[in-house]
Amino acid sequence: MRSSSANQQGRRRGGRVPVEFDSVNTGAKEGTEVAQVYVHDCASSVPRPVKELKEFSAAILKAGERRTVRLELDERALQFFSLDHKCWVAESGDFEVRIGASAADIRLTGRFRYA
Repeated sequence: MRSSSANQQGRRRGGRVPVEFDSVNTGAKEGTEVAQVYVHDCASSVPRPVKELKEFSAAILKAGERRTVRLELDERALQFFSLDHKCWVAESGDFEVRIGASAADIRLTGRFRYA
């Protein structure tokens, strides 16, 4: 996977965050690439996991093939359940998008601000 355009400025409530990256098969045979998209809240008011799986995409690629993958994260991808408010909450602030073949194999990162 190469080149992410997850860097976005000033996403508003209810808006979607576009995530775009290239998936490339550098091998000599056809293969399947499963790209996993994780979100990290950089300054959450409550403890949250470092990586929360929010989206994924699987693509069968021929040898040497490159494909652009386009996904969108909606407000639900940013939310957590607040015990204080007893509802789902998406806090304003900076978020990081991490893309990889697994949680242990992150290959791309991007940031955006949610307001």
